[in-house]
Amino acid sequence: MYVDRDYAFTGVASLGGSTYIKTANDDKNSSGSVFLTFNINRNCTVYVAHSDRIAVKPSWLSTFTDTGANLVTSDASNNLSLYAKNFSAGAVTLGGNEGGNESMYSVVVVEQ
Repeated sequence: MYVDRDYAFTGVASLGGSTYIKTANDDKNSSGSVFLTFNINRNCTVYVAHSDRIAVKPSWLSTFTDTGANLVTSDASNNLSLYAKNFSAGAVTLGGNEGGNESMYSVVVVEQ
């Protein structure tokens, strides 16, 4: 689930036809409103799987909706809540994790 760790998703919410963007867990202390940018060539729903161990969520994540679904990982103490937002084709920018020493978020992109 990370490019720099051996953790894996063990329970994945139903996100058919999805593309996962692996982040680096070493980026868990990232901050600010601009951290990760990628392009999508059609309308998509972007899901951010953010650690429940981080009580105060980054401000940019407030524009996403908590879906009530979770991604479960092989790091048994780290449940990731799924937040969703629809985007039109073009650039998508996500902010920093602002997680202190807790795990970095993961990104899932699903075509609408």
